[in-house]
Amino acid sequence: MPYRPTSGSSRLASLAAHPLDVRFLIKMILLFAIYIIVALFLIGGSIFLRGMVRKVLLSLTIMFVTLPLCFIVFIGVFKSEIQQGKFLSGLGPLLILFAPPQDLWIPLDSHNLDPSKSEYNFKFKHKYIGNHVVELSFMKLKSMEEANSNFEVTYTVSNNSGILFTQASKKGWPYWGMNESGLTFISYNVPKTLPVKENLSATITIKGDIKAFIDKYGVTKVSIKKGSDE
Repeated sequence: MPYRPTSGSSRLASLAAHPLDVRFLIKMILLFAIYIIVALFLIGGSIFLRGMVRKVLLSLTIMFVTLPLCFIVFIGVFKSEIQQGKFLSGLGPLLILFAPPQDLWIPLDSHNLDPSKSEYNFKFKHKYIGNHVVELSFMKLKSMEEANSNFEVTYTVSNNSGILFTQASKKGWPYWGMNESGLTFISYNVPKTLPVKENLSATITIKGDIKAFIDKYGVTKVSIKKGSDE
């Protein structure tokens, strides 16, 4: 699991952390530049040419320029609803990347690890569509330094109707954030795996030597939060 910005990271830090996202951004800029050039050509032709050619170019201008601009305005007005998957959910991850909500990286719920406890209960609801994770976070480590654990993490989510999802993992994928480091054990998609904007309860069971881990890496939190949509 590659680096993912933690709470408070800027959009620039998010893009810099994900080379795939940067390449996608470059492609989008090139497409936008082509769009502007074609739009200027159509608008210029509609103004300066005459006769049938002008009518054709005017029609093309309306389709190629006006309609996309109306769509862009529509996207801007309903950005939050799209990011929450209420409609046009396929655009949600893209809008989250380029216009991330301020609370995007804030955990949905979290608890400090306790050497005397192996089971932790959570109450939450997913705010946005896309990838979500269960992770352990602790003090910031040196670049590429990985934390070692013998944990087995089991994540079980339910609603009033019963269990919706359960997953277990013995492998924690490391990440290096702006202010902390961590291990990601569980990853899943909303709304494909679990619903958005629905009250849920979860139990996270951690088997392993929690005391030894805290002694080595300091105060550690187990959290459910939004992950990176790579």
